[in-house]
Amino acid sequence: MKNVIFKALFCLIPFAFVACGDDSSSNAGEFSDGAGASALVPGKCIIKKYAGLENVECVSFSLNEADSVLTYVVAYEAGSCSGPDDNHLAWKPNRIKLAITYRYSIHGDTLIIKSTEELVGSPDEKVNDYDAESSGDTLHAVDVFVSDSHRGILGTWEYVTSYHEDPHTYVNPFMNNVLSLMSVGEDSFLMEEVPNSKYSFGKSILAQTILFHIGNNGEDFYSQRAVSVGYLAPESFFDSTSIDVKAVAEDAEVAAFKVNGKSVVFSNIKTEINYFRNLDVSFDLEYDGKTCSFHYGFEQISEKTCKSELVDNLKIYHDYDDDYETVIGAEADEYIYADSREAFWDCLGDMVGLQSWM
Repeated sequence: MKNVIFKALFCLIPFAFVACGDDSSSNAGEFSDGAGASALVPGKCIIKKYAGLENVECVSFSLNEADSVLTYVVAYEAGSCSGPDDNHLAWKPNRIKLAITYRYSIHGDTLIIKSTEELVGSPDEKVNDYDAESSGDTLHAVDVFVSDSHRGILGTWEYVTSYHEDPHTYVNPFMNNVLSLMSVGEDSFLMEEVPNSKYSFGKSILAQTILFHIGNNGEDFYSQRAVSVGYLAPESFFDSTSIDVKAVAEDAEVAAFKVNGKSVVFSNIKTEINYFRNLDVSFDLEYDGKTCSFHYGFEQISEKTCKSELVDNLKIYHDYDDDYETVIGAEADEYIYADSREAFWDCLGDMVGLQSWM
């Protein structure tokens, strides 16, 4: 069974991104320049609200520039929601202290980091090791930052992406509507989130997929169940089609397009995107005199939502006996409080004149 305590910690540690999400990529031009970062406090290690979490204690920080190693220790109230089955879930609180080590290299304006995390007090138990050996192969999971003003490691860095193995293979950037920043001083360290003014709902895979189906009159229609609103669609998304898509206007609440000359408008857009901890996305789609509404929201499991009576709203993983017939353990990691995805895709199918897309 997955350990939700450790999973929550992976998601907490800001740049251990690969442990919680999919591969993604970077196009620094789509992101801000790190403006809005707080000032470092000499001699202090500070973690402000990060990855949707508060009250994260940064216990200590050390920097060895000669060996390109940065280490910090964090303490965090974690917990797991588990039980023998779905009807007997219980919250188990825990306080974890982790030592995180960054081995880094700098290439112009780009910082490359490989991370390891170890439980403090349990030196033989590694939570995650990005340089772990597997069948003789090194697993290269790497975090990427950019900075337009730094001296060596010293300066403010903006998290851009993570990738596996070859750094030239990533294509599509992951994009939160907050920016993850790391500031490093000789004796100080700061992690925080600031608003991302360049976040674009209209460029997300979710929005572009909807435009594709409208422009394609429902042909090859399928249900994009994943809420891919935090991933940018590649610029070549429509290259192999005859669909003509033109962006008309976009602000925080409205994204307007022309698709094959007809107006398509996303209105009442609301996005809170932090795949580490929570996601809440809603909008109305207006096309051809019709409107379809979308709302999907979830948050990481907590003591208040770890309830068997909420089982229909929980994402639960199961362990089975050796015959894979009987459930011997259940563990929940997400509470889904809004989900109109199926109704939305049904509505979109009607909107484009598709009788059935199943």
